[in-house]
Amino acid sequence: MSRSMLLASVLASTATAFAVSYFVVPPPPSSAPPPPADTGALGQRIAELENRVQSLRDEAAGSLQGGATRREVATLDDAAIERAVHAWLERNRGSGELATRLAEADASKPIETAFDPAATLEALWKLDWETQSQRWSALSKEQRDALVTHLEDLAKANPSDANTQVRLGEAYVQKILAPGTGFMEMAKYGQAADRQFTKALELDDHHWDARFNKAMGLAHQPAVLGGRPKAIEHLEILMAQQEQLSPETRHSGVYLILGNLWAEQGNQEKAREIWERGSRRHPSARDLAERLKN
Repeated sequence: MSRSMLLASVLASTATAFAVSYFVVPPPPSSAPPPPADTGALGQRIAELENRVQSLRDEAAGSLQGGATRREVATLDDAAIERAVHAWLERNRGSGELATRLAEADASKPIETAFDPAATLEALWKLDWETQSQRWSALSKEQRDALVTHLEDLAKANPSDANTQVRLGEAYVQKILAPGTGFMEMAKYGQAADRQFTKALELDDHHWDARFNKAMGLAHQPAVLGGRPKAIEHLEILMAQQEQLSPETRHSGVYLILGNLWAEQGNQEKAREIWERGSRRHPSARDLAERLKN
């Protein structure tokens, strides 16, 4: 459609709308008096209508002109714009202010790096258990799955390495503790973790982490499953084994948990004996001191 035809159609539609709004009115009630035959008033009314039509015509022409301008801008050659911008940057890149702004813009952009499971695990293993759990929880589900998959590959590639088997088991435990893990997943990963700790103990029956994790899993089972006596058995073995080594801070937890389990079994005397034994070996352990106050 040509510009003149478009203008004509715009004006026609505008005039039609104007006529409908001004002339299509309901007839006056039959009881109302007829309009006065005042030709002066009628002429004035016609003049007003002509002025309104002219005003609408001017507005329509102005709107059309604005639309035509926008269409011309929208159809500019993108390649020409890109060449012009590139040329301007080349001319001004050396200026101090522009260079500074470009550098600041680059520095403000986040550096996106691919998730590296191996490097992430290496960093996690240097942290204590509580901090590790916090870091695991902060990861996305996809990242946690990537870590577990990486460890599963390592465990398959190193079937005789007890440390790798334990770390895979601990990764399964972290999956259990992660936000959004459903009950069925917890059961699945709990069984998988227990298998890994058992496998590690078969490779090295003095592996402290493997036996401690195995005992903790049994201790936290529902009582109906009968895991408490087995947990006590593992912890008593671990207590005897660690007393052949130099004391470590983590060792005090064995006495604390073992005493708690005996207390749950109703044997307060045995529980107190274990706590006292641990306190003598770990005099600065506050949890053991608190148990002995009661």
